Amino acid sequence: MGHSNIMASVGHLVREEVVVLIKQAIGNQKGLYDWVMQRVSALFLTAYIVPLLVFWMMGDAGQGYQAWRLFLLSPVMKILGAFAAIGLFVHAVIGAWIVATDYIKPPRLQTGVLALLNLIIFASSIGLLIILWRFN
Repeated sequence: MGHSNIMASVGHLVREEVVVLIKQAIGNQKGLYDWVMQRVSALFLTAYIVPLLVFWMMGDAGQGYQAWRLFLLSPVMKILGAFAAIGLFVHAVIGAWIVATDYIKPPRLQTGVLALLNLIIFASSIGLLIILWRFN
């Protein structure tokens, strides 16, 4: 078994354990689970945005394209960016579901709007991950 397969297996087990712990802590209350997942996803986004803000605020006036490029393509920022992309996906899917179920009452229209939004969110997330990992 290769290193990447082992890491993927470990990551999968960790994700399953986190989900089990959250579900045990809040029970079978879907609304509370969604609320917790939105807060966790917001933490992922914050973990990416804070270093961006610090880099921007600490930089001098001569900071240009090359400095930003090196910073954003560093391994740490790529990993934080991947977590932020996943967090953005979770945050957006839950947010779209909440808005659609609160404000769109006809079931067929609600299903259609949610399907379209989820497709857009999924495609955008895949595009974001490709951009984060493809460019060097």
